[in-house]
Amino acid sequence: MTVSESNNRMYSDIPNPYVPQEPVHIECSIEKALDVVGGKWSFLVLKELFNGKRRFGELQRKLATISPKSLSDTLRHLEVHGVLERTAFATVPVTVEYKLTPKGEDLHQILKEMKLWAAKWYEQKPSDEE
Repeated sequence: MTVSESNNRMYSDIPNPYVPQEPVHIECSIEKALDVVGGKWSFLVLKELFNGKRRFGELQRKLATISPKSLSDTLRHLEVHGVLERTAFATVPVTVEYKLTPKGEDLHQILKEMKLWAAKWYEQKPSDEE
């Protein structure tokens, strides 16, 4: 038995957080999804990260009305839930970069559909009083 086969057998019971698991029992998965991404700033942060890696300062500039504390809390929440990955670089001051995990990238299509839904049902109608 090779070392690789031994490691595969030893770790086969541990679920990989980046590999989707087949649900055994589906509870209210919409509620669970909203718990992860339903925060006030989560969708806007995700929208920025769909365009690639971003540093904290870049996100703060793009989302001008968010406070640094709210941005930090939102990023931490998304990181804890495995939606994004945080990488800190040993610079002075510390540089921190955020990118989506495969779990986070899976949200892209859902958010695109929500955008289409909003455009369909809440699109501005031209005024009849011209």
